[in-house]
Amino acid sequence: MIEKNDLIIESPHLQTGLQKYTHAFLTFAFWLLWVYLWSPIITLIFWLLGFHQFYYHMVKLGGYVGLREQLLLYLVIILAIGFVQLTWAKYNQFRFRGKERRKHQPNVSHSAVFKFFQVDESKIETFKISQVLKLHFDALSNITCVQDISASVRKDDWGTPSRSS
Repeated sequence: MIEKNDLIIESPHLQTGLQKYTHAFLTFAFWLLWVYLWSPIITLIFWLLGFHQFYYHMVKLGGYVGLREQLLLYLVIILAIGFVQLTWAKYNQFRFRGKERRKHQPNVSHSAVFKFFQVDESKIETFKISQVLKLHFDALSNITCVQDISASVRKDDWGTPSRSS
């Protein structure tokens, strides 16, 4: 019995060069036909986007001449930028090959955070339960006061905290 997948023969290695080139030519020709059939709509879209101004300035007024004169300079600049970036990437690849400098940072404990910000550790359970805390800082960025304002904040329809009116 013939399977559904057996109806399509896919053996490109058995095709002759003529068959491959014929297939490529026909594919290209039909893509050109497809673009030709869509060209009125593509033209309308380009016109609506303002490409008629581009056509006027570049073709009718001869702006393409200046572009043609500068094209070699643009190409040289683009190639120079690409060369610099590629050289820098290869240099870094050579320099840091086999050296992993990025290291995983250890987790910070609650007590270390409280010690760093000079806050009383006895309030840790209160802070964990609170949904919204308001922190006050002094001029040196030290925490001077911590307020639990969960009661004055209500959740909207999506669960996002928002100020109650």
